[in-house]
Amino acid sequence: MLRPGTVHGSRFVVLVLRRLLRALRAAWPGVAVAIRADGGFAVPRLYAWCEANDVGYTIGLVPNAALARLAAPLLAAAERQSAAAGGVKVRLADEAPYQAGSWPAARRVVFKAEVLAEGPNTRFVLTTRAAAPLAVYDGYVDRGQAENWIKDWKNALQGDRLSDHRFWANAFRVLLHSAAFWLLDTLRRRLAAADREAARVQLDTLRLRLLKVGGRVRELPGRVRLHLASSHPGEPLWHLLAAARLTSVNNPGYAVTSRAADRASAGDLLRVNRGHWSIENGSHWVRDVVLGEDASLIRSGAAPRVVAACRNLTLALLRRAGYPCIAAALRTLAARPAAAVALVCSAGPR
Repeated sequence: MLRPGTVHGSRFVVLVLRRLLRALRAAWPGVAVAIRADGGFAVPRLYAWCEANDVGYTIGLVPNAALARLAAPLLAAAERQSAAAGGVKVRLADEAPYQAGSWPAARRVVFKAEVLAEGPNTRFVLTTRAAAPLAVYDGYVDRGQAENWIKDWKNALQGDRLSDHRFWANAFRVLLHSAAFWLLDTLRRRLAAADREAARVQLDTLRLRLLKVGGRVRELPGRVRLHLASSHPGEPLWHLLAAARLTSVNNPGYAVTSRAADRASAGDLLRVNRGHWSIENGSHWVRDVVLGEDASLIRSGAAPRVVAACRNLTLALLRRAGYPCIAAALRTLAARPAAAVALVCSAGPR
């Protein structure tokens, strides 16, 4: 969700979570819901909303002087252990109740004290979890894959390139970048079904090796055929896609009918409903795509009706001559003008 650049990073977070929580609990009543977020979402309004709606949370806190005093004894203990062991890395975790000035009550804060070669490192996490401090912190930092997805969206798809002067234009750009992410991630998951190593491919690599490849696309009535070079750097990925098994999705459909149940079964109604696709593929799709009706720029006067009549005549002549594929027939007759003239001249009554 795009927000103005002059507001806090946590703006609208409660609004979004409220909608998500409603959808989750409608689908899975009674499910336990918990959120995990970094210090950009450490605001009292979010804590209060989570507690009021029985939502667990583990949220990073921005260090301050009061938190540093809480962690000082643990950090000193970590430094002593590191010095006694010859300067090795030492990581300790503990917890303490903490209440900021704007909070109505104290809350549980888990903090980590770590001694590294680069120097000491302390981190603080506010949580409602009852696990041990180190387990809470490990669960908080175990979000690397989610960070990688965000980097894919920002870097590979340039999701943060919002250079328009209008807010809603930039918001629409965010929507387009998100749709592109979903499409590429779907391809990556299909690749991962055939090769587990492919799941680690970044989206910019996937885009360069899989999509930015010269080829030819042919639109046929029942399918789209893609012709690629016989050898190119991304060819192994295409072979993986071809080998991956598609997961069928059962999308329910609904219809209203005047036929009584004893006169038409559900299977009969399904066949009747699907029967119109033969008309779509054999007539409408051919007119719109093959004969270019959708791309026509003729709009004034009676010209659209005249051109539509010419398309109908062309389609009728080709069907009458027995051509099974209209696109192939047009290519054949374009290369043989005399045959096209003969076809028109022979269009008398049989």
